[in-house]
Amino acid sequence: MSKKKHKKPAPKAKSSAPAAKHPPLQILAQKLEAQNYEASFIPQGEDDEVPFDNLVVILDELDEQPEDSANVLEPELLLQIFFVEDMMKAHEPDLPADETPDFSTLQFILELPTDWDELADERLEEGLLLLNAFSQRMPVGHFTLEEGALIYTYSLLAENQRINSTVILAALDLMRFFIAPMNAIFEAFASDNLSLEAALDQLDERISAA
Repeated sequence: MSKKKHKKPAPKAKSSAPAAKHPPLQILAQKLEAQNYEASFIPQGEDDEVPFDNLVVILDELDEQPEDSANVLEPELLLQIFFVEDMMKAHEPDLPADETPDFSTLQFILELPTDWDELADERLEEGLLLLNAFSQRMPVGHFTLEEGALIYTYSLLAENQRINSTVILAALDLMRFFIAPMNAIFEAFASDNLSLEAALDQLDERISAA
């Protein structure tokens, strides 16, 4: 009996279509979630007010709350992260290449929930001193006052948008450690429950506990 010859299967044709690339901030969101950060990636076009990719990270130190709780605490410290060059291209699509930076800037912005207008007029100078003390003690970034809003900003420069997530995580860990207690201290100061001296003492106690 003759043996049947089995034909080898024809090799599958390789697809010429390139694999879909995930945006850098979407990849970053996944890595942050793996490190127990609450992060939400918002792609370009999903939010009319922010016409470029951005990432929102919650920095609040909130304990786990039951789903049926009547008094669920909403996060207040929402850190927005985006690339400055993406923002420039979104607002000026026809911007010449020689006017765009040849490096990447990852921008971090957070608005503290405390309203500067809550401060009494006679405490405005002390408020500025406290805000300056926050900036001096922050390992990364600084605080500014913009139209009555307390803003925290930090800019991370890199050769391109493929930034090592370890570097970003290290910066976020510092932000989460310092910003939440600083916000609580400023809230107490703004409501006249804390003097400037006591606020600075609490701030230094927090730093010494690091």
